[in-house]
Amino acid sequence: MKQTTSVPIEASKPMNEFSFVDSFVPVPGHLSFLNDLQARALETYRSLPFPDETTSGWHKVSLQGLSSQSYHLPATSIACEPERVGVELATKYAKQMLCCRQIVSQQGRRVNVPAIQGTGLSFGLSSDPAVAFPEKIIQKIGQIVPAVSDKFTAFGYAFASTSTVFYLAEDQVLKAPVFYQEIQQGNHLAVPSTTLIYLARNSSATLVRQRISDDPSHDQFSAGVLEVHLEEGAHLDLLDLNGVSSQSWDFQNQKVILEKDAVLNEFTLLHSPGFSKYRMQADLAGKGSQANITGLFLPAGKQRFYMDTHQNHLGENTVSDLQYRGVMDGESQSRWEGMIYVDPKALRADGYQANHNLILSRSAKVDAIPGLEILTDDVRCSHGVTVTNIDPEQQFYLTSRGIPGKEGVELIVSGFIQKALDRVSLDSLRQMIAEEFISRINKTML
Repeated sequence: MKQTTSVPIEASKPMNEFSFVDSFVPVPGHLSFLNDLQARALETYRSLPFPDETTSGWHKVSLQGLSSQSYHLPATSIACEPERVGVELATKYAKQMLCCRQIVSQQGRRVNVPAIQGTGLSFGLSSDPAVAFPEKIIQKIGQIVPAVSDKFTAFGYAFASTSTVFYLAEDQVLKAPVFYQEIQQGNHLAVPSTTLIYLARNSSATLVRQRISDDPSHDQFSAGVLEVHLEEGAHLDLLDLNGVSSQSWDFQNQKVILEKDAVLNEFTLLHSPGFSKYRMQADLAGKGSQANITGLFLPAGKQRFYMDTHQNHLGENTVSDLQYRGVMDGESQSRWEGMIYVDPKALRADGYQANHNLILSRSAKVDAIPGLEILTDDVRCSHGVTVTNIDPEQQFYLTSRGIPGKEGVELIVSGFIQKALDRVSLDSLRQMIAEEFISRINKTML
């Protein structure tokens, strides 16, 4: 009888830890609560291994190519400048908004604060004693998205020297949108960040957050947390524009808690990082709360985007509507995995999720996996997924009307993208995204 000898499969080599981890010592701030949070997060980070494909939420996700030991942290120094600043945005849009900016570099963090007196808005860094946030707001940091969620979430809390906080007081309505620009400045920079947005009862605001790199060729690493809490009757329009460099590794974890009758309208644009791992969770905890969530992702070249979305219906009469659209080109890869969860107490919940994909290249790869977990009967939940190529019949029709091939493709792609933009509620912001961002992306993709 012929015997066979099994050859052991070589295990993938473990990731090297960042070179600064062992020697890192937190600099205590004036708030003991945040000092304790950072210490616990650092302990958590050091105890967790880097995730691999066996880690929950990381199926088919590879960190191959991440040179962790090449990155360095920004300095811990912080400068706050109480002035209105010019952001990298067309004047016709910037002048309509309250503009603020944070620059993160090897020298530390520099924050520019707009003139917001009398608006009911408090904006600043948790480490700045000059900004007096209510204690209950500061104590929300690290409670919405716990540091133990995963290694990269712990990274944000452990190595960030401060948190960015937006707080809008009760019954306040911001008439002008807030444009917040976060600039990552320098090559081989590791950027940890934590941000809290808190809207008190019956308040309303529009916030545009743009994250960019100072140079599209810079190799950067970023791991961030975005925590959002909307009290009863609060209304937030949130536009999150990810424009970090094409050489970047970007890990973001976001969670929104909605109390009774709170409303979230969120639009996320993801187009530039070389690698992106993005997690978004909306907890509709209060009766009558609503979340309308839109994502537009545009990978090309060898970019890899991984997106996890969670719509958790925890209260009665809650509504969630999630629609993600992607245009893939080159050898890019995208993977979207969505889940609608309905709690046994969430009677009359209405949840919907859809992921539509347009593939421009035979080499592009896409995975789209919707999911439902419904634990009660009196609900309405559904999902839909499409993966399509450019329709030859559409191209033929356009050519017959005098629109040549390339222009026809551009027209088809623009129409596909427009369906995502149409979900942005403010006309001025919809136009800004189309002119300032989408038009530039189309020039490089098509």
